[in-house]
Amino acid sequence: MAPGTTNCQLCGEDLTSKGLIQRQAHYDEHFASEAEVPRVHGARSAQSDALKAWFTPYSANKGDPETQNIFWYPSQTESPPRNFSPGLIPVLRKALVSSHEKGKTRKAWLCHDRAVHIQGEAFDRTWGCGYRNFLMVCASLMVQTIQPMYFPFLDHPYPPGVRHLQQLIEEAWSAGFDQEGAQQLKRHLTGTGKYIGTGELYVAFTYRGIPSQLVDFELKDGPEPLLNWVLQYFSNGQSASPTILSSRALQNAVTVTDKLPLVLQHDGHSRTIVGCERCPDGSLNLLVFDPSRHIPGDVRAAGLENWNHGSPSTAIRGETMDSARHLVASKVLHEVAHPIRSIKEHHKRKAEDPPANPSAKKQRPHHDRDDDAPAYHSGTTAASQHHSTPETGKVLSAFRLGLNRLKRKNKYQILYFPLTEPLNEEQRWARRDLTCLKIQ
Repeated sequence: MAPGTTNCQLCGEDLTSKGLIQRQAHYDEHFASEAEVPRVHGARSAQSDALKAWFTPYSANKGDPETQNIFWYPSQTESPPRNFSPGLIPVLRKALVSSHEKGKTRKAWLCHDRAVHIQGEAFDRTWGCGYRNFLMVCASLMVQTIQPMYFPFLDHPYPPGVRHLQQLIEEAWSAGFDQEGAQQLKRHLTGTGKYIGTGELYVAFTYRGIPSQLVDFELKDGPEPLLNWVLQYFSNGQSASPTILSSRALQNAVTVTDKLPLVLQHDGHSRTIVGCERCPDGSLNLLVFDPSRHIPGDVRAAGLENWNHGSPSTAIRGETMDSARHLVASKVLHEVAHPIRSIKEHHKRKAEDPPANPSAKKQRPHHDRDDDAPAYHSGTTAASQHHSTPETGKVLSAFRLGLNRLKRKNKYQILYFPLTEPLNEEQRWARRDLTCLKIQ
């Protein structure tokens, strides 16, 4: 190492020209993916080579807008990008049931079981939480079947994406939506690293015709009003006594609902709420998908196994008609929205299919990816193999947001989706300015 230079102690990269924030972000990349970095023993140079190979795909995302618009939702048959983690709600449910059996969880409620965690990447690590929460909500909205016409509203004229969202918000501003917010952000978002919040997400969804509602919480005496509001949302207003539970409640200590996730915003950060948990002492925890948090490798693998088992090409034991409709409706709408692409993909698959062989196992088509990225396809890949159940505490610690952390802020905002009919032109225009319900 030349005098006066600063090199990364893990991969050896020259960090001399980087500022302190950039150096910290560089090390954050190493530690955030520690669970999935290949375990290489021996000389430091061998470990450095493995780390460099692992992080190479992220460098491509720093300049190419197309790689910054990657989006995936659970009805698609190709494998999810590696920062997309489906199938986690069943993993979380199993951990909560185990926690309940140990007397550490009284009762819990979760959103629909096809919610997806989406982690930020290197290019948006310090500013992308609002954008990633938008993608998480879109992934849920595009597979729900209460309002199937949401799909084309979200997918046309371009699908969700980090840079696409910036473009969408600018279009809404130009059409007369949220002029106050447009002025604050100087009417320019595309290609920048500017923060956005639930207000901008409300504008984007309203402009596309998706009904949503903002709720403001000014908490003078603690976060209980926020927690109780979330509890009522997920429990459909049903009473959930903190001291006495019926025998039926004991049999159904963890309820997976058909509710959409919520977006929770406070000064400096936002998360996606996927449920809530009643503790033995009567207190409540939120259960969140935090886009800034890395999902441990074994937890993600368990989620991928759930997704593989629930894919359109796989029979699900005990599958209900509702869950089957999730798969069919989203698939049909996807092909309607993209008829040319769907036809081409169909003929391409037909051409690539080998001669019929009853004894041959069907494999999921491969998703475009870098060769050094982990494979999560059917057949002989890691995701199709049996995984041990992740440790309960490890799972819950990745998703719990408790009272003590919520007390650090006294102002929160939630964006929720009532799943009513899509907005017509008149309704969209009537909602062009932000309005909030206020709870104190």
